[in-house]
Amino acid sequence: LEWGVARGIAGFRWLALTWAAIVMYLTRKQIDGPVLGIALLGAGLLVTATTTVATVQRRPWVFHTGAVVAELAVGASMLLLDGSVYEKIHSQSVGSAWPVAGILMAALVAGASAGVALGVARWIGAQIADWPTHPGSMSLVSSGVLFAIAGAAAGAAMDLIRRAETQVAQARAREEVARTLHDGVLQTLAVVQRRSEDEELVVLAREQEL
Repeated sequence: LEWGVARGIAGFRWLALTWAAIVMYLTRKQIDGPVLGIALLGAGLLVTATTTVATVQRRPWVFHTGAVVAELAVGASMLLLDGSVYEKIHSQSVGSAWPVAGILMAALVAGASAGVALGVARWIGAQIADWPTHPGSMSLVSSGVLFAIAGAAAGAAMDLIRRAETQVAQARAREEVARTLHDGVLQTLAVVQRRSEDEELVVLAREQEL
């Protein structure tokens, strides 16, 4: 199930990165640091491509803490350096929704904490930019809440998935044990019928087999 979730997140990364590139192109007249903006999207592309290949090949390192932290670092950089890319406040940060992918991956390990961390990064990025608009605006608060909710929801969902997977595995194990015992009993009864000289025991074994 975790690999299925990872594949879904991989698809989300590509869609989010494509949209981020489109947004950057459409808002290019507001950009003050194009080189930095392209570099941040390039870092996102590197993470997206490498994790996609690793997910397709089922490389375990995709779920390692180091890989998740690296992706979160790229997402946090997009949020922190947003003010250095754009000359004034705008509707979406660099990377758009791409950082959410890191939150979803982190949910497999740390739940909502990563979402809270990126929400704080978004707020700090606005502080660094020193835009005329108040940095504590509803837009920034909403972004932080969105990141936190995404992490909490994904973490809770993965917890439920793991519990369900454990219950299914236990049920299958019990079913396998019951099947093995049943087959063993049938074999024993068959042996009794063939080799026992006690007629009553043979009849009883035949009745139990039925």
